[in-house]
Amino acid sequence: MIDLREIRIEFEVNLIEDVLIKSETLTEQDSAKSLFEQTEEYCQQQIKENEIIIAEKTREFECDLKLQMKNSLSKLESDFLSKTEEFFSLLESSRLDEEETITRRAKSFMHSLFNAMFDAVPDDEKINAVFRQLSRSADKHEAATLFIHPDTLNRIPELTLAVSHWDISPTENQPQDELMLRTAKGEFSLSWRGYQHYILSRLN
Repeated sequence: MIDLREIRIEFEVNLIEDVLIKSETLTEQDSAKSLFEQTEEYCQQQIKENEIIIAEKTREFECDLKLQMKNSLSKLESDFLSKTEEFFSLLESSRLDEEETITRRAKSFMHSLFNAMFDAVPDDEKINAVFRQLSRSADKHEAATLFIHPDTLNRIPELTLAVSHWDISPTENQPQDELMLRTAKGEFSLSWRGYQHYILSRLN
């Protein structure tokens, strides 16, 4: 027969209490866990709310930016059109000034050219030109009297052949470079100088 010896093990009360988890501690841990979950849930909610706010602010910023860009583009376009109009106005003014200068110089050149040509015309041809112009202004079939200086008539007697139905009146008082035609409608007088003025006036 086996003889079992009784072994007594004694535990220290404080040691057991340190090892065991008290119900209060478990409750506190549950509370801490619940608080952590609540905190995490709150943080997640705050993150979502912040994301919404950020998205709204981003949209507002984009709208403001688009509006500012639109206003800036409108201002740039307005400034560009204003500058363009000003530029073309100056260009047109400059062009008109240049055209006026060119036209004035061209007229001056033509006047000088014609004056030189007039000066080179022989005296007999001058009075012939005056006669042709005077006869164009009158009705050749109408009775008229042509007043002419005697010396002029002697130099170019063929003038009387062109208008045989006109009376020729040699007049000492008549300038040698001028002819006067008297008709029923009135008197028409033209000189070489007047003929020059008439030609040059048509260049203006």
